[in-house]
Amino acid sequence: MDTIPLDALIARFRDYQASRNFADGTRERYRNSFLLFDRFLAAEGLEPTSAVLTTATMEAFARWLRDTPVKPHHGTTQRAESGVHAHLRDLRAFTRYLTKAGLLDRVIDYPMPKIPKRLFRVLTDEELQRLMQSRYLTGNGALSIRNRALIALMLDTGLRREEVASLTLDSLNMDQRRLTVVGKGNKERQMVFSPTVRDHLKAFLAIRGVDDEPLFHLTAAGIRTVFRRIQQETGLEKFHPHQLRHQFATTMLREGIKLEVIGVMLGHEDYNTTRRYLSLDDSDIAAAHAKVSPFERLIARDAQATDMPRRRHRYSAKQPA
Repeated sequence: MDTIPLDALIARFRDYQASRNFADGTRERYRNSFLLFDRFLAAEGLEPTSAVLTTATMEAFARWLRDTPVKPHHGTTQRAESGVHAHLRDLRAFTRYLTKAGLLDRVIDYPMPKIPKRLFRVLTDEELQRLMQSRYLTGNGALSIRNRALIALMLDTGLRREEVASLTLDSLNMDQRRLTVVGKGNKERQMVFSPTVRDHLKAFLAIRGVDDEPLFHLTAAGIRTVFRRIQQETGLEKFHPHQLRHQFATTMLREGIKLEVIGVMLGHEDYNTTRRYLSLDDSDIAAAHAKVSPFERLIARDAQATDMPRRRHRYSAKQPA
């Protein structure tokens, strides 16, 4: 098979992504992975054609990702293993598409790095109080009113940043406290929000005006900027839009909502994806066990049926089991 310029192959893959309604955020992530791969090829002196798409090249790319700082001008910022995994996963999906489409005459297989399982950090009660006391949320100005509605809605619904940016006035049904969300793959779902969130939205809509622009007049990047300013002002260790999505899922599970229901609200098709959003710690596990301890329930039921024996029996290790 003749060699094909890498740019042409990437263009075909992007057309495929567009035809499948890949989310803008997903396509942007692939774009970053391709840019890194191009940097790697330039550093290694390799010509960017289909000839470089081999297992050996991908293994070398993995080593390059680990050895190359995320921000070269800082010199010491090491890329997280999860980042290495994500870029390799993108390139694997790309090469598999090429093979399936007949643009590559080989299957490229290489080991993926193992990602250590860590709990996704959610905000503590004290941090949530600091958040709500931010000057970006407590003022009487138009931006504070907008930000209160924005944070309240995201915390109450677990929407993705891109989903919030795509909302319009037509997305809202204030009477029924519902909104129509267009998620990944252009799939619609309905979400409910609380009466207090409706109050915040009403306050914002009273000053917003009527137009066809995004509900909060913010792009996805603009939403991220709002979160960054709040984090810098409050001193929170971490605070970003996706964190509120995890916060929503974890709060729902702690309150006894079934995993399947949480998955539907988050717009997940695979419940394994939903499980990765949950951040239960040791105290959650202890509380759940204390609430429904099988042995304690057995003892409590037996104690109600009969009086427990008061006579003490001597224990002997020689007694038969």
